[in-house]
Amino acid sequence: PIFMEQEEEALQASRGGGSVTRKDFETFCEAHLGSWTGEVTSVISETNVGKEGKKSTYKWEARLSDDGKAMTQTGVGPGTSGRNLYFFDAEAKLIRASGVSSEGVVNQQTFRVAGKNKWNRHTRQTDADGTTKEFRSVLILSDKGSQLTIVIHGKNADGGETKQTNVWSRVGK
Repeated sequence: PIFMEQEEEALQASRGGGSVTRKDFETFCEAHLGSWTGEVTSVISETNVGKEGKKSTYKWEARLSDDGKAMTQTGVGPGTSGRNLYFFDAEAKLIRASGVSSEGVVNQQTFRVAGKNKWNRHTRQTDADGTTKEFRSVLILSDKGSQLTIVIHGKNADGGETKQTNVWSRVGK
């Protein structure tokens, strides 16, 4: 039942929500700091992951900037790497992230608080060839902060609904 609830939440997620505060940003960063790993069938910035349903192991690490006002994330997987910068947008009252992969995929993301240890994410992605996609996701931190489940909904090239669930495990903080 919990899995189905997460799927439904992701489907309905990020269509609005309240303002985000700097304190919310600090909580978000604390939840994501450290090293993570996951065996996933797909990640949103890598279209070549999960071909024929095969899983690939990815790793990422998130660290605060020296002044604590931004968070950087670096990721690596089979044949690819990426970097993201997270920050609090005080004017828009949102958490924002900008990222790029070694394959030239650019992601622009916004985050809103959806509950305790839960965030809604909206992603606009531009592939190296200029193709754009949008995704809506729910990020859920569980197991005393050691597991991050990301349920992602989007549309495929034919306009059909797509869904993927990635589960990440914290391996260090």
